[in-house]
Amino acid sequence: MPEKCTAVTYFHKSPHIRVIPYAPVALVGVPPTCLTTARDLLAIPHEVGHFVYHHAPGLAAALHEFIPLDPPWMNHWIEEVFADVYGCLVAGPVIGLSCQDLIYDNAYDSLVADDGEHPVDAIRPFAYSTALAELNYDQAAPALTTRWQTRLRARHNPTNFVPFGANTPVSLQEALTAVNSTTIRFVNYLENTRRVQQPRPWSNDTASLSALYIQFEEWVITPPETAVYTLKTLGDTKVGLVHNGSAPVSVRCKGETKTWRDWFKATATHYDGLIAWNGWLPIFTSGFWPTKGPDDNSDGGNP
Repeated sequence: MPEKCTAVTYFHKSPHIRVIPYAPVALVGVPPTCLTTARDLLAIPHEVGHFVYHHAPGLAAALHEFIPLDPPWMNHWIEEVFADVYGCLVAGPVIGLSCQDLIYDNAYDSLVADDGEHPVDAIRPFAYSTALAELNYDQAAPALTTRWQTRLRARHNPTNFVPFGANTPVSLQEALTAVNSTTIRFVNYLENTRRVQQPRPWSNDTASLSALYIQFEEWVITPPETAVYTLKTLGDTKVGLVHNGSAPVSVRCKGETKTWRDWFKATATHYDGLIAWNGWLPIFTSGFWPTKGPDDNSDGGNP
């Protein structure tokens, strides 16, 4: 997994992540409703999963090795499936419950709509249940599966979907088999190869699904202690990263980022700052890298 990185949250109208190239920061947008509705914080583990997918060395390439080129729709879903698996690792079964509640009241057509990025809604909750079963949530996983099966029957039990950019329907059972197989491989890879563990999930195993939100709300009130670092000015030209007033753990010159932006700024200074507007635009927009969210299509990025 990525080393020496952190997550920064800010209020945004909908959950999404700013995937910033080369930066060790997951910039996650969360809705203002998080202030009054604790379960809306459950968007964070999934969004951080996108950051891990892009920043953990060799991770994305390794994940794609598990997946054949056909069917193409499965390849399109890989990043989202990984983010769902990562969400289960962090939050435990409550994130599977939250996914069901978010999806269930959407329009019927959205249950089988393929946007080219996310598994279709009709089968996506089963991926959470499969991941949780692999993580040994022996009570919550089957309870979540049964709950979603019941809800699908209430929504007329769809059987097919049309893949993004295609015209021929595909069986939802075929898609479910592919998604479940991929989910199991991802969990096993993270646990056995990457040695990822669950030190303290946000919820615990129980067949009483209504208790999961209560568990999570209690966790929010008393989250685990985390080291808080602050910036301290050191003279006129330097700034240090300080923990609890101790000596700085790292020191940088003010304005230094230790990325290609340092070179760019130095070059601009050398030429008296005469850089065209379209030269600065990629810096201020992080190169037009995409935003990601539970329902967003990130094509084109977000300047």
